[in-house]
Amino acid sequence: KSCLCRADTNSAHDRRDCLGMMAIRTVLLVSFVVGALSSRGHLVLGTQRDVGARQVDPNSANPPPQVARTAPELHTDIKTVGPYHFCNNAFMNGEEVTAVVNDPARAMVLPAGTRGTALCNSSRFQMILVCWDGWQSGNHNYQFCEYPSSGSFTTDCPDRSAWWVSCAEIAKAGPTPPAPPSPPTPPISPPPPPPRPPLPPGVVRHWALLVAGSNTWGNYRHQSDVYHAYQTLHSHGIPDENMVVMHFDDIAHNPMNPHPGTVINNPSAKDVYHGVPKDYTGANVTADIMLAVLKGDKEHVKGIGSGKVIDSGPHDKVFLFYADHGAPGLLGMPSGAYLYADELNEAIKYKAHHDGFMEMVIYMEACESGSIFDGILSEDLNVYAVTAANDIESSWGVYCPFQTPPPPKEYNTCLGDLFSVSWMEDDDKLPPNGNETLYQQFRAVRSRVSSHHTYAQGSHVERFGTARIGNETVLSWLTQRPPAPKPQPAPAAPGRPSGWPGLAQSAAARPAAGATRTPNCGQHDAERFHYEARVQSAPEGSALRAAESAALEAFLSARARIDTAVERVLLALARAARAVDRPEPGHVDGSGASGAAAQAAAWATQRPPPGEAVVRDWDCLRSMVRSWEQKCGPLGQYGMRHARALANLCNHGVSPAELEGAAATECGRALE
Repeated sequence: KSCLCRADTNSAHDRRDCLGMMAIRTVLLVSFVVGALSSRGHLVLGTQRDVGARQVDPNSANPPPQVARTAPELHTDIKTVGPYHFCNNAFMNGEEVTAVVNDPARAMVLPAGTRGTALCNSSRFQMILVCWDGWQSGNHNYQFCEYPSSGSFTTDCPDRSAWWVSCAEIAKAGPTPPAPPSPPTPPISPPPPPPRPPLPPGVVRHWALLVAGSNTWGNYRHQSDVYHAYQTLHSHGIPDENMVVMHFDDIAHNPMNPHPGTVINNPSAKDVYHGVPKDYTGANVTADIMLAVLKGDKEHVKGIGSGKVIDSGPHDKVFLFYADHGAPGLLGMPSGAYLYADELNEAIKYKAHHDGFMEMVIYMEACESGSIFDGILSEDLNVYAVTAANDIESSWGVYCPFQTPPPPKEYNTCLGDLFSVSWMEDDDKLPPNGNETLYQQFRAVRSRVSSHHTYAQGSHVERFGTARIGNETVLSWLTQRPPAPKPQPAPAAPGRPSGWPGLAQSAAARPAAGATRTPNCGQHDAERFHYEARVQSAPEGSALRAAESAALEAFLSARARIDTAVERVLLALARAARAVDRPEPGHVDGSGASGAAAQAAAWATQRPPPGEAVVRDWDCLRSMVRSWEQKCGPLGQYGMRHARALANLCNHGVSPAELEGAAATECGRALE
């Protein structure tokens, strides 16, 4: 009982003893509080993504099989001074804990209910390192331990069994594991979110978003690419309810289509249009709707098209394929505004941080498509992106008029795009148990698209993001079916077939001596080929030929006027910048008109250093595009190539208002 030291205590001696006892207890209490605060350091509760992001090495090999312990155990052999208390005394090092959420801190297949032992904490990252029982898909990262420090303890935690998590993602382990938030299932095997039906053993749920970002007959190839992609995925068992297809849908029944109701993607003339879902067509193919579909925002698309979204979960795989015109930092869409790189990457990041997928693969067919991910896409999101071109070059059409092989003679437009056709024709030739990896496909496609690395024509196929996903097989991304029985190899030709359907040569073969070289067909040339084919197909001397020739001339003149307008506006801005002595990176020596011209040329072509985004201020780029189009008219699918100049103006401190002022004067003169 406490000594109250009341005034009526029997004697002065008793009061003195009582006061002494209170002083001792006060010292002990203060010592306890100071010790507790010291052990906690500066711990602040919350979640932290950096540590979780750093835990998965994108270049590491696949983790070894799980080795379950015979029974959950407390790691009592931790050697340290202590005890140390974490999370406002909620946990202590060496104490057994349990996960209360699925995949804490984005761990791979670590379900709620899994037990482990708290090892240490890091106030810098606001996380706790836990050794998880029977789980081996992590790594230790002991160097981040602060309380206790990494050098002050040892533990028998097996390799790859530790993972940093936040305080809110764990609880003290009770006598029985707590039930996960989803419907009860055996531990280590969380159920798919209802109301989805269960999948067969060994099958991962797949989702796909396929987007054609253009319209009109001259851009036939983009929609035919997307239709072919749908047929490839559908034939491998991915159901329509897990695919969203966005296409303007104006080529199958176009008046120029020689075979109405059909679309072909290579000279074999096989129809790829039949059965394609019409989830979002016409004016509903916009950047805004595409981003909502990708993020799974059902409310945003309620009452629009099919209303379908990519409703994927943390154990699902998502495939995104986009085909259209591109430019530095932006992608075309047939309706509405451009799709900017920062918007797409933010949507991907949003979905990753909201447990929207286990892994994502992106194949992007567009000019300068490398600029969509270079310096923007993080390596720790479990996203693997492959682009048809780098950040400064065009992607390429294929099966075009005047090419070898050409389209059927009744078609006056390119049937497909070289990058897209290459990966899809590769997919179509895979045997049921083919073991080609995504990285091996990347190398094969890159070889074909670059004319076997000569770049006599073609582009630089590039990849970004989480490199380790490239070790997975192509079929693991194509099929939602259980693995097929292994077939007996054919005695005469075992293994995977070589060659590409519809091509005169395989990806591994080189042109024979004297063979006809395929003419260049970059994306901007593909539409010109369409107009030229229309001229050549019209009878010589006919009124139709004269009309088609006039259309070709108008098409080329419109392009020239846009180029001239951009040159004039950049020159006016360069003169103004030199007049106020504005410092410019990469400044070209000289004075007067020649110096301004050199500066204007640098703005038009300057490329960011490797690993940096094309523009530092994305809102500035959006404003620049709006200012240009208000004064000079739409950039269009050809003019959008000048987005590099607009981005460089932002990077060099030129404001959208300054651009608008120069454009108001110079565009009118150039477009006269």
